[in-house]
Amino acid sequence: MRTVALATKIMGTIALVTKIMRTVALVTKTMMAAVLVTKIMVTVALVTKIIGTVALATKILGTVVLVTNATRTVALATNIIRTVVLVTKIRGTVGLVTNVTRTVVLVTKIRGTVGLVTNVTRTVVLVT
Repeated sequence: MRTVALATKIMGTIALVTKIMRTVALVTKTMMAAVLVTKIMVTVALVTKIIGTVALATKILGTVVLVTNATRTVALATNIIRTVVLVTKIRGTVGLVTNVTRTVVLVTKIRGTVGLVTNVTRTVVLVT
């Protein structure tokens, strides 16, 4: 009977050790799962940083496009100003040509008047 009792105790101890080993295996699996979750969280954080960097790059590109558009607008305004200056110069030249034409017309009228006076003088001399 003692041998049977001893064998029963040994078997109970073996069963207890088996349960402990199963518990250790379960704890080990739980720890591995925790490590995996930590790796996933680190990956998610990395992806979040990458997304943030992409968003920043997108904002920078938007700013570059905005600056490019502003530069083009300034260039367009400069061309408009140059055109206005050119038109103003052309109008000034047209005014100058008009003044020269008026002067020529005036000189022609004066010459005509001088010719008329000369003719009248000749007629008066002839009559006299």
